[in-house]
Amino acid sequence: MQTVPTQTLTPQQAARARVCGICWQRPGLPCSLPGQPEADHLKRYLDAYQAGEVSREDMAAVFAAVEVVTRHRLVPAEVTSWT
Repeated sequence: MQTVPTQTLTPQQAARARVCGICWQRPGLPCSLPGQPEADHLKRYLDAYQAGEVSREDMAAVFAAVEVVTRHRLVPAEVTSWT
């Protein structure tokens, strides 16, 4: 039997693998508008966390970076693009 290697996603990849529940951006694309720094709504990260695709430690880093949590908060890409 041959096994398929599993791919580990970064927190950003895990969050972007789903449709955004705030702005309805398609999977794979950032929530930020063109010309703005790349970012995603916090809800995408929360959804990925609930699905078990983002660790508690990764979420702690996300919350530390956003400082203020609101419904429409964007998480800068550089915060969660690590591997």
